[in-house]
Amino acid sequence: MFTSRSAAFEAAMLLIYDRAKSECRYIATHFRQMISAKGAIATAKYLINSEREQIGFKTLTKMKRWDLTAEFLVIQKEWKELFTKTDVINAMNRLLKSGYKPPN
Repeated sequence: MFTSRSAAFEAAMLLIYDRAKSECRYIATHFRQMISAKGAIATAKYLINSEREQIGFKTLTKMKRWDLTAEFLVIQKEWKELFTKTDVINAMNRLLKSGYKPPN
């Protein structure tokens, strides 16, 4: 069952999918399928805690579009309550490793 926060997070995940498609011409079919099958929170947890970077993450970060990644969403203040401290740290570390520079 969805809470309002988890439903809002799912909407945010679907929005980054749509934005990647329209703004970058990147169609993340597998990402979209995972959200449908597992839900947005489970998908984000899987992606940020995976030992290897996913193709979509690599593709978007090469374009310097960190804002269109699940990792970026997870570190946002409004979603942190949905994730463990370890999840947030893993997401931030992956972003930093890919060249992301957080605002001061």
